[in-house]
Formats: sequence, C-alpha cells, structure tokens
Amino acid sequence: MTVIPITTDTSVSDEHSAVIMLLERCGVERLHVRKPNFTLQQMRQWLAQIPAHLHRCLRLHDHFVLADEFAVGGLHLNTRNPLPPKGYGGLLSVSCHSFAQIANCTAGIVSSSTTPARTATVSTVSTLMPADVFLSPIFDSVSKAGYKSGFTMQELTTQMEMIPAAGKRRIIALGGITPQNIAQVRDLGFGGAAVIGSLWKRYTESKNLNHLIDDYAALSNAANAAECVSADTLPKVIFITHATEKYNYIQSAELALKGGIKWVQYRHKLPVTEQEQQAEISAITTLCKRYGALLTVNDHPSLAVNADGLHVGLQDTTVAEARLLFGADKIIGGTANTFEHIKQHAEQGANYVGVGPFRFTETKENLSSLLGLNGYIHIVNQCRLNNINIPIYAIGGIRMGDIKLIFETGVYGVAVSSLILQAENPVEAAAKIVSIT
Repeated sequence: MTVIPITTDTSVSDEHSAVIMLLERCGVERLHVRKPNFTLQQMRQWLAQIPAHLHRCLRLHDHFVLADEFAVGGLHLNTRNPLPPKGYGGLLSVSCHSFAQIANCTAGIVSSSTTPARTATVSTVSTLMPADVFLSPIFDSVSKAGYKSGFTMQELTTQMEMIPAAGKRRIIALGGITPQNIAQVRDLGFGGAAVIGSLWKRYTESKNLNHLIDDYAALSNAANAAECVSADTLPKVIFITHATEKYNYIQSAELALKGGIKWVQYRHKLPVTEQEQQAEISAITTLCKRYGALLTVNDHPSLAVNADGLHVGLQDTTVAEARLLFGADKIIGGTANTFEHIKQHAEQGANYVGVGPFRFTETKENLSSLLGLNGYIHIVNQCRLNNINIPIYAIGGIRMGDIKLIFETGVYGVAVSSLILQAENPVEAAAKIVSIT
C-alpha cells in the first residue's frame, strides 16, 4: 500500500533537504505540498530548492499558477482551490469528507452543496475525474489537536465493502495515520495512506534526517508487512543484483531502490564466501528497509533467514522444501522455463515464478530455451486453462521497449538487472521501468 507524505502547513527548518531525502532515498513517488499560508513568492522559492527532476513527484495544494512553471506532477483540489487552472491537463486529486462525496467524485461529479467547514467539499465541473480521492479524518488527527475521526470502524468497513476494488485503489486514507493503525487502513482496502503528523513530528523537533527516514520506514513497513505475499499486491518489478565495472552488488541495489523499485532479489553467482555474501545481504537489507522494499535471496536458504523470502532455481532446493523450512510467512519463488515448471512450483506453494529467458542475457549462465513474446502468450494461456493464477515474472534480456509488450501477454511483472545497470543514468532507468508498469 502506498504511503503518501504531506508537508506540514508551516515552515520547517531545512525542509527542502527532508523532502529531497524522502523522494530520493526513501523512494517516495508522490509528495503533497500543503502550504496554505505561503505567499506566491514563498511557494516559488520553496519549489526552487527542490531539484527539477523531482518536481514530477510533487502535488500542489495551493498556488496552482506555479504548476506549469515547475512542471509538478499534479494538483490537489480543496475548499481553498476548488478548480484547476483553465486547460490544465495534469493529474488531479481531491479532498472528501464523506462516502457520499466519494461517490460523486468517482462518478466524475463533486457535489457543491453547502456543508459545515469541516465537511465542506469542492464544487467543480462534471468532467472532473480525480486520480485520487483523499478521505478524512479516518482517525483522530496527530497534527491537529481536537480534530477527531469522522467515522466509526463499522462505518468504514461497511462502506468500503460496497466499493469495487478499482474504486478502492483510488481512495487515500488521511487523518491520524500511524504505524500502529496503518494496517487497519490497508485491510479496509484503501489504495494508500497520506501522513503528516506521525511522519514530521520527530523531525521538526530534532532536525535529524535519520528520524525522518526511520519514521517513514516504520509507516511503510507496517503498511506492507502483511500483504507482501498476496498474489495481487506483489511489486510489478524485481531488481536482481549484479556487479559491473562501475557498481558492486550493494551499489546496484541502491540505484534500483532510488529509482522506486520495491523488490530486490540478491543474486551473487561469483565464488565468494558465505561470510562475504552475508555482509552484502546485511547492507542491502538496511537499504530495503529504508526504502520500504522487499528483499529475497537467490538459491541459498541459509542466507535468507532474515530476508523476506527465497528464490529457488530449477536445480536448487525445491519450493516445497523451502516452504517447509520457512513456513507460510516467507515469499517463495521459483525459476521456470515451461508450463510444467510453473505447475510444479504452484502446487508446491510458490508465491510467484520467474519465467524466462525472454531473450539472450549475459548475466545468467546455462540458459534455457528462449521464450519471446509468443512463449509467454502460450504459457499464460496454459495457466488460465488449468486455473493456475500464480504471478509470472518475465526475465532475461528485457529491454525498455519490450516491457509494455510483455505485459500485454498477460504476464504479471518483470525482473531486470542489466537494463538498469547498463543505462547512462540507472536511477532514471529504474524510475522509467516503474512508470511503465
């Protein structure tokens, strides 16, 4: 589940460094900028302190006239700013305070009825179709004293059950979100959680960026801890570690994480000691926690004890043995080249399969038969005919132009390595892959 930071509404010392940290080191893809008391010039100066390549991650709550000037990623409509600028074609989100308002938003219409200030909505044209709808306050606010929850848990449960899955994914919970209650939001089916107080409180007091990183990680980990093995919530992209002339295994993982990838598979095929590999895994584990990403280990059960899971090859430990060793909580995946391999892994309790190679790749030895697009179409169809719904990840020599075509075959995700590490800018390459998927 996505965790979306919102800035505090006041000035914070060295706030631009904190925002950059969240976007670059923690992998935050959307950050809402809410500064209702800023003048236009103050907002312009604030945005100018954020590197231009990160502006696409920002969503403005105020001063919409700056949207084009800074090429921000979107605008958030509210009672102060109920309409986007004329002709604006970017992403929109909107604040709602009741399920009735949500129903109108998701239908492309936002009610303009007069309501008390706390539950006031925006009025706009019937063509509005926001990408996200923020519902608040879910819990008692952390950042606003006396701002109480607007819903009972029973009401939230009942109302969310009535909304189709696609609609739920567009609803973002806001208000009083903490690491202790964020799992409730996830279990209700919300597509994300927006956070203010529980993220910024310690940092505003200490000015210690490590506190900000730790508090974001706590929120992200709590939001995703129990859903990581669900077939429809696994990340769409797996980055497989590899060493090049420029980057070692740890550096390769960090580049992918900086680009927004949320799953790293540690694979080290060179003849090194278990102690050396354990040291690398320890460092990558720290990085994955910082960025709220999963870490699985290839081939070596003894090295995967503290990871999120294990990936087994065709000649390695079986999925059944790995499941027996690690229990139900670990992510277990297997390598496959044919439908028969997939069927075997699925029957033994695999959470996913890596199927390939798509084309020739130099990062893996002893390649199986190349599949190509037709191979994936055939395998996906066989899985459907046999009622096998396990997520399939394409792997092996994938290029940027292949990704969209691969997903059109019905494959769930992609696993990549050289596509990122051989790019001129690996972080941008990783971000582009994420955007395509």
